[in-house]
Amino acid sequence: MVAVVAVLLVTAGADGPKAEPKVVDLADLREAVAAAARRGANVARVGEALAALEKRFPNGVPVEGVPPPELAALEDAVAAAAAKGENVDGIRTHLKAVGAAFKPGGVPDLGFARVRAAYYEAFYTGDTAAMAKVEADNFMVFHDRAGDMQPGKAWREEIGNLAAAKQWAPRRLAAGADEEIRTAGPTAVVAGVGRLAGAGPDGARSFSEVWVKADGRWRLQTLHYDFRPAPAQPKK
Repeated sequence: MVAVVAVLLVTAGADGPKAEPKVVDLADLREAVAAAARRGANVARVGEALAALEKRFPNGVPVEGVPPPELAALEDAVAAAAAKGENVDGIRTHLKAVGAAFKPGGVPDLGFARVRAAYYEAFYTGDTAAMAKVEADNFMVFHDRAGDMQPGKAWREEIGNLAAAKQWAPRRLAAGADEEIRTAGPTAVVAGVGRLAGAGPDGARSFSEVWVKADGRWRLQTLHYDFRPAPAQPKK
């Protein structure tokens, strides 16, 4: 679980209670690396980088200003694995959540990274039943094929038909996607720009998500992705 924990220690001094630094728990990230290895992905270097990070911070990574160099090394290892075609989507989702702890707004709420990673695994494998469990009842999606907002049910039916015909093979984002996660109360917003794996340098692709937490569950409210090349900028 990617969690931030703050503990107040009461001291006898005149200054009163003192707060220990917040720390990021790496349990979910560790499990994501193990799960990728079980699926056959070559993530040995990623595991070594994670072990180095945990060795330095056995009680969790303290959130104190700039991220530690071991975290940057782990990010490099994950990017290298993705560049070689390894499926590290789940790892990247949890790693993004860890890195978000060092940005304004802090890490996502408990379980958010896990739910999001599971949703995208269902999306890439065409498991529409699992997708429906995460999407809100009024979920809407905007993508480059439909050209307009599409109800989640219609979108899932389209994916399900393609999956049944063994024609559902969406390309994943290549390594290096610029993604930002922001949370505010029961809402989380994800926005980013990246490229499809194998698409070549033909322009940026954008994506965004709005998540809402209700009754203790994170649900995907809206999803946008447009994988058409970005318009060429006019020459000055």
